[in-house]
Amino acid sequence: MKKATMNIERAKCNSFYGSSCEKVSLAKTAGGAVWLLVFLAIGLVHADGWISAASKGDIPSARVGHAMVRIGTVVYLFGGRDQNGELLNDLYRYDTIRNRWFREEPINSPPPARQGHSAVAYQGSMYIFFGEGSSGVLSDIWAYSSITKSWLQLPSQGAELPAGRLDHASALCGDVVVIYGGRTTTQQLFKSAAANEILGDTWKYNLKDGSWAKGSVNPYNRYGHSMVSSGDKVYSYGGTTAMGVTTDFWVYNVTYNYWSQIFPQGAIPGRMFHVADFDEQNKNMWICGGSGGSMTNGRMLLTSELAETWCYDFNSNKWLRKADGPAVMNAAGVIFPSSQSGDLNMVVFGGLRNNTPQEETFIYHASDMMPKFAVHIVVLGSSTAEGIGPSDKSNAWVNRYRTFLKTENVNHQVFNLAKGGYTTFHILPTGQAVPANRPNPDPQRNITQALSLLPDAIIINLPSNDANANYSVVEQLQNYDSVLAAAWRQKVPVWITTTQPRNLSSSGRKNLMEMRDSTFSRFAKYAIDFWTQLAQDNGTIRPQYDSGDGVHLNDAAHEILFQRVQAKGIDQEQFSRVAEKSWPQTVKLLGNYPNPFNAVTRIEFELNSEEMGSYDVINLLGEVVLSIQERAFSAGRNQIIFDAKEWPSGIYFYLIRVGQQSFRGKMICVK
Repeated sequence: MKKATMNIERAKCNSFYGSSCEKVSLAKTAGGAVWLLVFLAIGLVHADGWISAASKGDIPSARVGHAMVRIGTVVYLFGGRDQNGELLNDLYRYDTIRNRWFREEPINSPPPARQGHSAVAYQGSMYIFFGEGSSGVLSDIWAYSSITKSWLQLPSQGAELPAGRLDHASALCGDVVVIYGGRTTTQQLFKSAAANEILGDTWKYNLKDGSWAKGSVNPYNRYGHSMVSSGDKVYSYGGTTAMGVTTDFWVYNVTYNYWSQIFPQGAIPGRMFHVADFDEQNKNMWICGGSGGSMTNGRMLLTSELAETWCYDFNSNKWLRKADGPAVMNAAGVIFPSSQSGDLNMVVFGGLRNNTPQEETFIYHASDMMPKFAVHIVVLGSSTAEGIGPSDKSNAWVNRYRTFLKTENVNHQVFNLAKGGYTTFHILPTGQAVPANRPNPDPQRNITQALSLLPDAIIINLPSNDANANYSVVEQLQNYDSVLAAAWRQKVPVWITTTQPRNLSSSGRKNLMEMRDSTFSRFAKYAIDFWTQLAQDNGTIRPQYDSGDGVHLNDAAHEILFQRVQAKGIDQEQFSRVAEKSWPQTVKLLGNYPNPFNAVTRIEFELNSEEMGSYDVINLLGEVVLSIQERAFSAGRNQIIFDAKEWPSGIYFYLIRVGQQSFRGKMICVK
């Protein structure tokens, strides 16, 4: 598969690219630049919408002129040009099962940075052809092995060799890569053929021995077109010639080495720098995006970036229009099969819209079907999460939850790091110092280890060991703040269960109930109720839910715990869309002034956007002297005034929470 690429410069619009062509109009379609096209594998179906996919992980920077291929369930992306006009040679992979991007780290040096190159996938490797580099037009070939994680420059040999080029198209037929068209200079103004040669030659590169063979010439030279392959044939659509953007459709027979034109039924606008790929199962060619345009007085006159999605049905020789999608040009994309339903999808990343490179993720779904991406969840906790209490560990809430998730999506994963006896200190980040007589973090079962598993969500279940060890509520909350701060840095949402009833002393049960209330008030929608119905009024376990030791819960209780977790819908892909976009991008704590203070001090901090939050002021005894819940904080500088005239001199701590991010400071009151 090969997408069209572009380096068109624009005039009269403070262009991203430059000043050698005009822009007539731009589509105003909302959206971004990673798009996912989904259509039913059982036949052609009119699609009914595009929605945000909110890809997670190391999302590539906004770019144009890059290339993508699919190897198994993984899509690889290489190169392009960023929003500052810098050429790129970074490599990313997109997990089609999890809807997650990863920055790929090869073991050796990558090819020179470039844009306008083409790529194909062959035997577990991504092959890169030509493009534009910092030194001009490139003629090199590189292969990246997904197995060895290494780059290798490939030989070029033959009686004749193709000229370097960019904005060409390529397609794989067996062991042969077919290259067609492109241009041999990066200049954009078509002053003459000598100034900017648009190519119409066809070349065949044998991946077995690195040799080139020249094919027949297409009647029309072009660039910015697309090509797909099926069997021993290559199909080329669109692009731009010396006369402007075209809508013609051609097929090249690799075996017999000739081009012939196809005349499909159905009108389709001409376009350049669109995305295209071939649905091998249904024998259809899909295209989306791109731009129209024409040549006027030696200048490319661009029309709107196109939002249309089209499907060419080879059986009926018809173009069929599907639902409109992203109005982007110079993007890249590939088709991949759904791991769940068998539906086919197309993931598209990047491209230019409104003169700006894009980087968002969107899904297009057919009918009422939508792809279900796999979710990975890590559980931190103690004996309840480990499975102590039920008659069989398969009845523990974590294992019930894992079984439930597998019925929703066989690719869902639950990693259980819980261990009996653990407290909030055990799950602190690796290396964090703890007070004397407190346990150190366990690097195998703490938040650091949880985050190393690249989860989509974390659940923490620490029912009562902190209270049993006489750790104060303040200590527990401070530990949660540290854990949440680590998770926030990787934008991983965390759900926290409340404490659970236990037959402790009266002071221990008081600790449990205070921590229960603090969990509800502090973590709000991210709190999971593990108390109600299971506890008696005095904080002990109801007999019908006691496993027999006054500490752990039985099978019936774990069924309730499972239902409470299930009800949160953590497994649903939608949570990431809400959670990632609802958290503040940055919080800057400015501290409090004056400090020390006599009676009144002002706590100040800055937010990038308006957010809901809360704050507490706590004394050295752990008592909350001021608590404000669910307050709206504005974008910019915020101020909290603490009046301590009714409180004695001493040290106070403030804790401010915004979304899942929290920060604290120390104040000294001197009277």
